[in-house]
Amino acid sequence: MERIGAVLVASVARVREAALPLGSAGAFSWPVIAIYCPLGVLIQAPANASIFGGQLHAWILASAAGMAVLAAVLAAARALVCRRAGPGPACVLVSYGIAALAQTATFGWMTVLLDVAGSPLLSFRLMGVFLQIPLLTVTGYAVARHDAHRRVMAKLERTRDRLLEVEATLDAELDRAETALVDALHASLEPAVASLEDALADAEAGREPATVIHAIDALVEEQVRPLTDRLVADAQERAPFETVAASRTRSRTRVPLPAAFRVGDALRPGIAAFVLLLAAVPTAVRALEPWSVLLYLAAFSLSSWTLLELARLTLGRARVWTVLGAPAVVCLYPAVGVAAYWLVGVAGIARPGGITVGIAGVWAVLGLTLTSDLLVETYRVRSERELERATRRLERVVALIRRRERLVKRRLAFVVHGALQGALHAAALRIVEAQAITEQLGLEIRRDIAAALSQISRGREPGASLRTPTTIDELASVWGDHRHLRVQISPTARERLVQAPDVDEAVAEVIREAVNNAFRHGAARSIELEVTSGDGDIAIAVHDDGRGHPGDGRRGFGSRLFDDLCRTWTVDTGSDGTRFHGLVALAGQRSLGPV
Repeated sequence: MERIGAVLVASVARVREAALPLGSAGAFSWPVIAIYCPLGVLIQAPANASIFGGQLHAWILASAAGMAVLAAVLAAARALVCRRAGPGPACVLVSYGIAALAQTATFGWMTVLLDVAGSPLLSFRLMGVFLQIPLLTVTGYAVARHDAHRRVMAKLERTRDRLLEVEATLDAELDRAETALVDALHASLEPAVASLEDALADAEAGREPATVIHAIDALVEEQVRPLTDRLVADAQERAPFETVAASRTRSRTRVPLPAAFRVGDALRPGIAAFVLLLAAVPTAVRALEPWSVLLYLAAFSLSSWTLLELARLTLGRARVWTVLGAPAVVCLYPAVGVAAYWLVGVAGIARPGGITVGIAGVWAVLGLTLTSDLLVETYRVRSERELERATRRLERVVALIRRRERLVKRRLAFVVHGALQGALHAAALRIVEAQAITEQLGLEIRRDIAAALSQISRGREPGASLRTPTTIDELASVWGDHRHLRVQISPTARERLVQAPDVDEAVAEVIREAVNNAFRHGAARSIELEVTSGDGDIAIAVHDDGRGHPGDGRRGFGSRLFDDLCRTWTVDTGSDGTRFHGLVALAGQRSLGPV
């Protein structure tokens, strides 16, 4: 029993999932009416004319009046139930039932008014609901899936347009953003640097050097550190996806057909037999004895299912061109329906007369909707895959923009904190140790500060020299001969830095921070630096003879920098000095901020 219950639950879930497209506003849309009403007239009018006689044009007029009422009911249902959300499959089916009842009742009374029938025969015609509801359901289902595909195509076109625009303007936008950042930094630093320049000129003229040290402290505390903190905070923020410029182009959304399809996918024996069974009920009840109705319905539906299943087994694996195969499959359905009706007669089973045209019409509509639904669904799947690929590509491009924007901000933060702040601290120490500012010392301080400021405008260009050796040379120049910096970079590490510019920049900034900390905070006089390459990492070892960082335990910019750029890092202080060891990852690195 549990197994049966599980099967029933799974079946209900599958039915609900399959019916979801029907529960949308598209099931009430004008395309449903535009498709169903003319086809309904073409089925209903000739079938009734062949059964009851009379002028065909009168039957067409009566049927058209009924279809106009059906269209009005569906339009009213759409306005009533689609105000806030989707109507739901059950609501759509109920609306179809009401519309079909209104159509058949109107059709019956119109036949009397037009004098093509002596009675509206409502007891017979209202049974036509058994036919109209399945046909309306199949038509609405196909149109709703077509609308879903159009929405996918529209989204795909918008995504493609946005992707093309972003790709076309990527380099220009990045250059513009970096230029704006650099200009803003220079504008922010220029007044304080000018003030420092004035203090240096005054000190060289014999005034108190303390004014220069005060100007340096002011530059560091009021400009350099706040700028560094702001840049780091901006680099950690993630810009929303919507900041990417939307496309101004408008591509016309089309629903192209697949070039070919498999015939077996368009043949649905179960659905066709069920619809035919319902469609045959009205004429069977009208024309046959009660005991013959069940036999006729069973024989008719079974023969139609068998013929269509044989066609599916025979032609199912064949792939045909859409332009030829789709019309052929649509024509195959009415042929199978008429053949099944003929087989019932050959078997000697009583059957209603004069309904061959109606059977062909019903099956033609069924074949058209099922084949169209197959083609739309096939292309919808392909379109969704293309949309997924385009979306992933767009996300990668946007992620690249975000990453490179953060790289620029972090690079500027590193330059401001490392190169500029390091040059300023070195200048202050040299002034204190010299006790007087000579023209030569002033020239060297200006040179070091200018070199640090120039790095703000210097990005990492393809083919540029390695940042790590350049940074080491700058550190040796800034700290002067009274500090000793011995460096060893292994050939393997140098080769890997050439291949990974981001890692090279990360290693350079880690070295800059570690060396500046040792000289500035640890009062070190001598540093040994070693850069080696390990298994997927660049190892940085810094050993100095200082006393370590005498901080208050709070994590500052340096610690955050090491966290961001190093996979792991440690600092140990002992009797022989302080040792820093950090590992910067080569593959899957977090260098310069995660994307």
